[in-house]
Amino acid sequence: MNMSGPTRRPSLTRLLGSKNAADLNVLLTGELCLSENILQSCTSAMERFVEHLKSKLKSQKQFKEIIVGGSLGMETEINSEDDVDATLHVMYEYGSDDVTECMTSFKENLPNHMARLEDHVKTYGNNAEIDDVEDNTICCTLMVADCPVDVEIEIKPSLSWNIQDDEKRAKLYEKMIDNVGDRRLYARSLCVLQINYIKNLNNARVRNLIRLVKFWLQRAFSVDDEKSNLPSAYSLQFLVISLWESAGRPETFKPSVGFRTIMEAIQNYSEMYITWSVYYSKDKIQQALVNQR
Repeated sequence: MNMSGPTRRPSLTRLLGSKNAADLNVLLTGELCLSENILQSCTSAMERFVEHLKSKLKSQKQFKEIIVGGSLGMETEINSEDDVDATLHVMYEYGSDDVTECMTSFKENLPNHMARLEDHVKTYGNNAEIDDVEDNTICCTLMVADCPVDVEIEIKPSLSWNIQDDEKRAKLYEKMIDNVGDRRLYARSLCVLQINYIKNLNNARVRNLIRLVKFWLQRAFSVDDEKSNLPSAYSLQFLVISLWESAGRPETFKPSVGFRTIMEAIQNYSEMYITWSVYYSKDKIQQALVNQR
């Protein structure tokens, strides 16, 4: 990751020490958010890369679309060289109404999809560099011209399934629960629900609270070993939303109070039990968790 000059590391105590809520919100926005210029540069570079992939993939009859997640896709990026990233779910469609048949066909073609995607990244020239290929994921760095940060990209071939249809979504979810070996592949088909759930948040304070928690996770622990016993940044985003919803979705709140609530909650996070029934049957979720335990 290329950076110009030393990384600014504001004190968490200073961020939360203001007694004036308005001043604190301004400080949070200024310290935690990327500048508009940097954000625009990173977003534009990512969009050009996505268009490049689409132009190469359009001749494949199974290719349907690319869904963008990660901090750029969900608009939760923070002012850090470690958090300018995007996850590109490359969706492939196989036409059958049987999700098991579709997954079987997808898995048979997955090595070919991975090989082609690697080639397409390489044809982007010096602006993209593959860092690693594992777990059916291509990790690469997207260089951004005249910008102090690069964009970390994960490319994940995924099975496209009509998850807007209640019955089809339920079938996919049942297969994901029952088939441990393919669970991650089934879960990729649900990515748009999770991405949009965060992306469509209209409350700026909740979004800034998510940024603050991600900032804390990055800056309060110096090595990965210290973070290994903590929830991932992705999980913490949903924890923030869950606590906000449990509080009645307040339009306004003090960020310091919200942050304290989250810190208290994660003291026993391994025993947490949080579910949403927006897209799933609550009874089925509970039964699935009981079966897994």
